[in-house]
Order: sequence, then structure tokens, then C-alpha cells
Amino acid sequence: MTPTEARSDDELTASIKPRRLGQRIEHLEVAAAYLDLAQHHHRQAFPDDQDRLTTAIKAARSDLGALHAQAGGRIWQRRRATGTGKKDPEKECRVFIDECGSHTVNVRKGEFGAFCLAAVLVAGDEYGAFSDHWNRWKKATWGSSRVKIHEPDVRKRNGRFWCDGDRTKQELAIESLSRELAALQFTGIVVVRRDAYASEFGRDSVDMSLPSHVYLMALDFLCERIALALNTEFADARGRLIAESRGPKEDAQLQLEFARLHIDGTSYISPSWFRRQLFPGILFHRKEDYFPGLEVADLLARPCGEKVLAPNSAPERWAELSPKLCSRQETAHSPLGLKIVPWDASFEDLIES
Repeated sequence: MTPTEARSDDELTASIKPRRLGQRIEHLEVAAAYLDLAQHHHRQAFPDDQDRLTTAIKAARSDLGALHAQAGGRIWQRRRATGTGKKDPEKECRVFIDECGSHTVNVRKGEFGAFCLAAVLVAGDEYGAFSDHWNRWKKATWGSSRVKIHEPDVRKRNGRFWCDGDRTKQELAIESLSRELAALQFTGIVVVRRDAYASEFGRDSVDMSLPSHVYLMALDFLCERIALALNTEFADARGRLIAESRGPKEDAQLQLEFARLHIDGTSYISPSWFRRQLFPGILFHRKEDYFPGLEVADLLARPCGEKVLAPNSAPERWAELSPKLCSRQETAHSPLGLKIVPWDASFEDLIES
């Protein structure tokens, strides 16, 4: 097997522990070196106090020995891009991200039982047509392109979709929306985290390469699938991520985790591949900016979560959106565009139902 060949999921999974242990060893070796340096300077400043840092240094050395003993096992190379030629700098893809549901592990009674992080991918040279198409529909249906389309309004028949309480007009508006989504040219990718996560993983992350914060973990999963889709579905284009702003602190957390992917990668995808496929930095916009890509991402997430929670159901917009979930590209468990955590065999044919 050559170094550039793709490894199986089982081989990559087996690599997680030794790879992460190796990273911990590197960090601890740096910490131990700084402790040695600190002890040297402390002795220069206080010649009569020789033992202040000795205990900490012994503990670090002991921990290093224990980690080295655990770090057996072969470390397979992570997935890398299949393209070997020089990348076309003009080949760009817009990637719009939005979420649905609470990003907490424990689900309260009556609360939506999934957290979904959705991405809508539009080729850069097609985004003008995508945006014009969406705005023409809004103007024809609602009288202005400066109308906010928000998923809860669609689902609850609020806002514009209230239609003065006229049920017939409400359904006509929904049908019009469904036709529009079916006609738009885009690729969707959704990460779904179910309420069963708590019983399987508790409050921990799925593996050591991922953060335990639910939203940030979902971002890592999503970026893995985005990198794969850009490479295979968009002719190795480079993606520019655009997300809905959730507040200064939340945006900063997302930005930091995205930067970490460019430096560390995940257990399955190398940091060099993230750097190859994704522009550094996420651009943030508000709902009031009326970005068509963000509005479509908002509409994509909920029906996918509803379908996972009730596989035999037929959520609104599922029929129009499911064909756009990269169904031609299969991963270990599911189409490229639909990652479900934790996975269950009952989801095998979900995309086709």
C-alpha cells in the first residue's frame, strides 16, 4: 500500500489513539523542558531553595514514561486530497453554514431532539445565478427581495407564511418554496447529532481529536465532509465559509476551532488537506443581510433532523432537499451529505425513503 492510498475507516480509527497520544507526548515534552528551564533560573535567583520545582518535574517525567508506554500501534496517514496537480486559484466555492436545534447534550422534555449543522455549497461561477433565482422568487412571491425567509416562520406558518391566516394561501406559499428549492443548483451537507448521543458518549467527544463542545464538534464533522465534497464534487475547488453570526463570543469560538483544523486537522483528514480545500477564516453575516445561501442553509437543516428523529416520516422539504445531499458519494455509513452521530443501522436507507 503506497503512502498516498486511502486508508479504510477501521485503519484510521485504529490510528486515533496513538496519534493523539503522540500529540500529548509532544506537549508534555515541551512542558517538561520549560519546567527544567524554570528550575535553572529559580536556582540562580534563590541558590538556597533547590527543591521548589523538583516534584513537578518528576511528575512530568513520570507522565511522559506512562504515555510512551501507551503509544504503541501503527499510525496510518490521514486522508489527503486526490488531486496531485497545481490547484486553480480561480476555482472557488461558496459554503454557507447555519444550524438548527440546541447544541447541548441533554435534551429537555418537549425539546427538538437533534442538533443539525448544515452547509450549502454553490460553485463560485454559479452563485450569481443562484442568488438571482432566489431573489426573483422572493420578489415574485412576496413583493420584495428584501424579505427574510426564516425556517421557523415556514414551519409554524408565521411571518410572511401566515398569509393573514388563509390556509389555502399558506399551502400555496409552501408549494412555491418547495419548487424553488428543487430548482436551485446547490449541494447540501448536514451534520445531525441525535439525543441518543448522551447515552452513548455522555459529555465526552467522539474521539480525542475532537472538541467536546457540541457545536464545535459538529463543525469539525461538517468541515471533513465539505473537504471531501469540494475535492470530488466540485473539481477540487477551494471553499470560502460563510456563517450566520451568533454573537461576538460564539463567532470567535467558531473562528478559533476553524483555525485549529488548519493546524491540527482531525483523526481522519490531515491539516494540509483542510488548508488546501478551505480558505482560512470564516466570514460572518447576520440574517438581516439577506444572504440567499444562508437562508437556504437555514431551510435545509430542520427537515434532515426531523427525518433522522422519525425515519418513517415525510418532513416538509425533505423530498426536494434529500437529492442534493451528495447521494452519489458514499462514506462508511451514509451518503457524503448526511452524517448522523451516533450512527444506527436503521438509517441505512434513510436518504432513499
